Amino acid sequence: HADHTYGSFLFPQADIVAHARCRELLSQVGIPALEKVKSEEPELEEVTLRLPDITFDEGEMGLQLAKKALRLIHAPGHTDDSVMVYIEDDRVLFAADMMMPVPSIVDGDIDTFRTSLQKVAELPVNNLVQGHGEVMLRGEVQGAVQASLDYLDTIERLVAKAVKRGKKDKLRENSIESCGLSRIPLNGLVQQVHVANLLALYDRMAAQ
Repeated sequence: HADHTYGSFLFPQADIVAHARCRELLSQVGIPALEKVKSEEPELEEVTLRLPDITFDEGEMGLQLAKKALRLIHAPGHTDDSVMVYIEDDRVLFAADMMMPVPSIVDGDIDTFRTSLQKVAELPVNNLVQGHGEVMLRGEVQGAVQASLDYLDTIERLVAKAVKRGKKDKLRENSIESCGLSRIPLNGLVQQVHVANLLALYDRMAAQ
């Protein structure tokens, strides 16, 4: 997504490491999308989209950075190419958009999201850095993972009922609070993400 890729050109000396699927998506979708955005937003004219220099296509990749051992963990669900970075010695997890105040599945898949959340739960973590939102402490991580799992279960049941009734537009009336999460984080943006989740999930389930 643009918020995690458009700034990479500002660090030309840095090697970009990503999942192989990320390189595919940036090449096939990201570059054309950026050119379209540039025609609408002139202030982005200087932005160039850098493709990853190093990629991996297995479940994990190890990386030694100075004295720090890093595990790059493929964690699809938010997107196909999502990767988390775990610093083993410090027990710090950079979870990217796999962990946010509300899960976002618009460009992902609800089942693989659940699987990736279980990966988060299995790691011994002292601090977790979310893609958006506050840094979590050790005692907060398991509760946040469970809250995300509960949320996904809730919206799946809710959307399944809406599909049976053919009531897609009625989904907009369901607040994020009614699905177990707060609307306060991210200055209220979570409600927009929540509604987008419901509508995207409806389209997928209706097409099955």
